[in-house]
Amino acid sequence: MQQTSNYQLSQWDAEDRIQREDFNSDNAKVDTALVEAKTERDALTAAVANCGNCQIWAGSYVGAGIYGSGKETVITFPFSPAFICIYGNRYMAFFVQGVSSYKYLPLGEPDEATVSWSEDKKTISLLASTPTGQMNTKDAVYYVVGIGEKQ
Repeated sequence: MQQTSNYQLSQWDAEDRIQREDFNSDNAKVDTALVEAKTERDALTAAVANCGNCQIWAGSYVGAGIYGSGKETVITFPFSPAFICIYGNRYMAFFVQGVSSYKYLPLGEPDEATVSWSEDKKTISLLASTPTGQMNTKDAVYYVVGIGEKQ
């Protein structure tokens, strides 16, 4: 009698005598293989459930042209982002949660401004000496992306 290469299941030829023990042995092998496959599938399902552990929020705003102390640009997120990018008016700024300064990148040399984070880390306030640095040039459209851990 021949056997399969992977699980050594019975492969009867026409002249082979079929016996109950061969069936029982094959069924036990199939059962063991199915249990192992289910265990592996369950482990993969659990691992995948832990993936995708971040959330992304995107929005936009139109600059008001105001800047300076008491006139900060305030952006609120639906969650506490760990990383933020703002782009608009040919300028871009990146923010990492807890860092109190940022560089905004015009098409020339970068300049520096400050950011303050709210206690729950869902709101940032930008402060700079120009509306450009404060990401708030009048009538400019700014795009915001925040990335944070899924709650």
